[in-house]
Amino acid sequence: MKKYFLISALFILLISIPKMHAQTFGVRAGLNFPSMLDKDEDGVNSDNNRVKLGFHIGGVVNYAFTDALSVEGSMLLALKGGRSVDKFGSDKNIHRVNLLYLDIPLTAKYVFNLGSTELYCLGGPYFGIGLSGKEKEIYESGGNKDTQTWNVNWGNDADNDDLKVLDGGMNIGAGVILGSIQMGMFYELGLLNLSPNTDNGIKKKNRNFGLTAVYFFGK
Repeated sequence: MKKYFLISALFILLISIPKMHAQTFGVRAGLNFPSMLDKDEDGVNSDNNRVKLGFHIGGVVNYAFTDALSVEGSMLLALKGGRSVDKFGSDKNIHRVNLLYLDIPLTAKYVFNLGSTELYCLGGPYFGIGLSGKEKEIYESGGNKDTQTWNVNWGNDADNDDLKVLDGGMNIGAGVILGSIQMGMFYELGLLNLSPNTDNGIKKKNRNFGLTAVYFFGK
């Protein structure tokens, strides 16, 4: 219930910003290349982590103060997570984490005019709400493969839950504007510790690099 209340509150906040110089709506989609930072007091446990393929898709609204300066907000379904590969001689252990979030980045955006080309840069916070998750572990040894899959438990219970529901951090990006189409890249740096269990200084944080495209209606 708390999760859906937060989703509703953030949606109302996004659409209730007063109308400014101009207001445009669009659709946004692209690829995510997420990973997860995993560390404790003994060191970083995610040195062998690798990025995995994910996606994001949803809506975007842009509130302009001037032709150059605006505030942009999105509401996105985003697949994040990570994967790690551990090798022990000829044996290999692969661990994959798929996490589906409702992501809400709120960024200040500035547009540069370079002759016939428009470039933009943006930055600001993002907020995420965990919706579902699944983990898979594959152990390969001597040509045999053993696979185990289980669901992620969201919550704050250190004994029974895997990850906290709420995520948040900083989002920066840049790209090019081609009429009604905006294409670019971004990086999300998760700042909140997602681990309910903080024994021995355990910390788990999202990292995500993405390629994104936006189409604005009526531009």
